[in-house]
Amino acid sequence: MAGGLGAAGAMAAFVGCGVSVAYLMYRCRELRTELEHCEELRAAERRGRTEAEKKLRQLRKKFQGTGGSVEVAKGEAAASALGSSEADESYPMRPIGYMRTCFSRRSGTPRQPHLVPAAKGLLKLKTKLPKDIMSGLQGYSHCWILYIFHENTNLGTEWERMKGKVQVPRLDGGRVGVLATRSPHRPNAIGLSSAKIDSVQDKCLIVSGLDLVDGSPVLDIKPYVPFCDVIESAATPAWVGRAVEHEPLHISSVVITDKAMRKLRFCWDNLGKSGDQAGTLKELYNDFGDLVRLLNQVLGRDIRSVYQRTSDEAKRDPVVYHLHLLGCIDVEYVVEDTKSKTIEILDAHLRLTGKRKQKV
Repeated sequence: MAGGLGAAGAMAAFVGCGVSVAYLMYRCRELRTELEHCEELRAAERRGRTEAEKKLRQLRKKFQGTGGSVEVAKGEAAASALGSSEADESYPMRPIGYMRTCFSRRSGTPRQPHLVPAAKGLLKLKTKLPKDIMSGLQGYSHCWILYIFHENTNLGTEWERMKGKVQVPRLDGGRVGVLATRSPHRPNAIGLSSAKIDSVQDKCLIVSGLDLVDGSPVLDIKPYVPFCDVIESAATPAWVGRAVEHEPLHISSVVITDKAMRKLRFCWDNLGKSGDQAGTLKELYNDFGDLVRLLNQVLGRDIRSVYQRTSDEAKRDPVVYHLHLLGCIDVEYVVEDTKSKTIEILDAHLRLTGKRKQKV
């Protein structure tokens, strides 16, 4: 009797377990169906939101400068007729900060990164950004900087009016398609440069080897990752890979006269009195020797424009050129020999804000 009851109990338990398993499997199927439905709804919502944002951007762009909804409707109709590939779109982007650099003007700013290792820059991120947004960046030696060529003379020019080819300095004015160069005069004035990371502290980044003009709006910072950023098999046109001593921008030597050295020392000692943020830039450098190294590296390549290098005036008589650094230092130099290209620094002045150049 006991054995029968035990067998019956086991059978009942087995049946009960079977029912529970079947119910669980049923519920799993129901939950899976509900999950798939939720994922479909979320995907549809994302597509709808993306499409709505796209239309909103188009409407904003079309509505700017128009008198009403009629022009907007016409603009949308034109964009639709042209097809999605030709429709003008805009995407919201804001600078995360502004790069302070030693290059006060476009003239004299290196044409490529790392040509002037002594060129330093300071980026302070905007207060609205999270405090720990650069946490971990100090583990990298270099980074990529995306920024705006904010001092372009043709910034905002309609594409229909822009030139397809630009003069290339290393070709002595030869023209190449702008997208085959690193010219700042592009359909979208966005720059991409790599730089050496010197320090990272909270929302402040100090870098070197820069080729950015002072005040450049920075859009993004990305770490430089050698295993995927370095392409060993990369090829370039012959004019890009030309030997340094045979290219038009080669400078054989930079000579600083005794007078210029004294004036440079005066400028360095009084840099904090300029009335602007030059004192902040001075803090990026250790001593006067850093300023001298910066000068030698900047003028170690011909920074003059194609016209300045090839004009009859430059070939006939020595012309005094100016290099502006650290906000208020004005350096005067000449190219002594147009063939060997020896740079001689003649003088330097400290230009105070709102005042004439200061004399020693």
